[in-house]
Amino acid sequence: MKFVGIDVGGTFTDGIFLDKETGKTTVRKTHSTPQNQRIGVMNAVKESGYDLSEVELFLHGTTV
Repeated sequence: MKFVGIDVGGTFTDGIFLDKETGKTTVRKTHSTPQNQRIGVMNAVKESGYDLSEVELFLHGTTV
């Protein structure tokens, strides 16, 4: 099982990625993209190396 947590802030988008099978946790910090927040989120996912089709839980929060 893979879990993803994303927080979009005014300056940075933070992501934490957890593989429950291996116990590996990966953290990514990318620049936020106020014109289109999806870009910052997807940049964090891309840098994590995760395939979203394998993610069972995706949590999203924002301070924007």
